[in-house]
Amino acid sequence: MAKKERAFSTERKKELIFYCLMFALPVLQILIFYFYVNFRSIALAFTEYDVESGKYFFVGVENFIEIFKGVHPKMTNFNMNFILSNTLLIFAMELLFGFIPAIFFSYYIFKKYPLSGVFKVILYTPHIVSTIIFVVIYRNFVESALPQISEKLFGLEMQDVFNQVNANSTRFFMIFFTIFIGFGTRVLLYSGAMSSISESVIESGELEGVKPLQELVFIVVPLIWGTVVTFLVVCIVGIFSNQMTAYSFFGEGLDTKYYTFGYYLYYRATKLDMTEYPYLSALGLLMTLFAVPVTLCARYLLNKYGPTTD
Repeated sequence: MAKKERAFSTERKKELIFYCLMFALPVLQILIFYFYVNFRSIALAFTEYDVESGKYFFVGVENFIEIFKGVHPKMTNFNMNFILSNTLLIFAMELLFGFIPAIFFSYYIFKKYPLSGVFKVILYTPHIVSTIIFVVIYRNFVESALPQISEKLFGLEMQDVFNQVNANSTRFFMIFFTIFIGFGTRVLLYSGAMSSISESVIESGELEGVKPLQELVFIVVPLIWGTVVTFLVVCIVGIFSNQMTAYSFFGEGLDTKYYTFGYYLYYRATKLDMTEYPYLSALGLLMTLFAVPVTLCARYLLNKYGPTTD
C-alpha cells in the first residue's frame, strides 16, 4: 500500500512538473515580449514630464483621469468623441462588409466557379504592390476619373472628396479603401481553410440534394469556424491600432474629425514631444486593459456558441 502511494505521489509530481513547464512558456513570452519591452512605456503612464528640470515625476493615475475627460489640454488635437467614434465605425464596417462578403467570395473560389482564378489574383494584388502606390492610384481615380464617370453616366457632379470638407464622402472612401486593401487576405485565408475540407463531405451533401447556400451555411462554415474565430479575434485585437490608412492619405495633415486611436498614437509618437509621452503611454495602457478581456471574452463566446460539426 505504501509503495502504491509513493508511486502515485511520484507520478503526480511528474505531471505537476510537466504542467508547470508547459505553463512557463506562455508566461515567459508575456514577461519578455510585453512587460519587459513595454516596461518603460508602462512606467511613463504614471508620470509627468517637467520641462524646466527635464525629468519625469510620479503623478499616480492622474493621466488616466485626464484622458477620461475626453478633451486633454496637454495632448495635441485629442478629442475622445471623434477618435472613439471613428475607431468603432471602422471596426464595425470591416466586420459587416469585410467578414460576410469574404466568406461568400471564398466559397465562390472554393467551388471553382467561372473566373474564380481571376478573382483570386485581383483580390491579392493589393498585397503584392506597396500600399502607398495603391493609395496614389486610388486617390487619383477618386479625384479625377470618378467625377467624370459620375457626370457622364448619371449627370451628378462630384467635388474633391479628399478635401476633408465633406466629412461623409471623405470618411466613406477611406473606409472603402481600408476594407478593399485587406479583403484579399481574408478571402485567401478562408478559401485555404475551405480547401482542406474533405471532398467526401461535400459529395455526400450534394447527393442529399443540398443547395449551394445550404452547403455554405451548414457544412462549410462550421468546418472552418476555427479560422473564422481567429480572424474575428485578430480584428478585435487590432481595433485600436487600425489607422484607416489615414496617414498614407494625408500624412500629418489629417483633420481631427477623422482621427482613430491607431492614427493618433502613431502620429503623436513621431513628433518626439517629451511632454506628451506620459499621456500617450497612459492611453496605450488603457486600450490594452480594455482589449485583453474583450478579446478573451469574444473568443470564449465564439467557440462556445458558434456553429459546430455535430
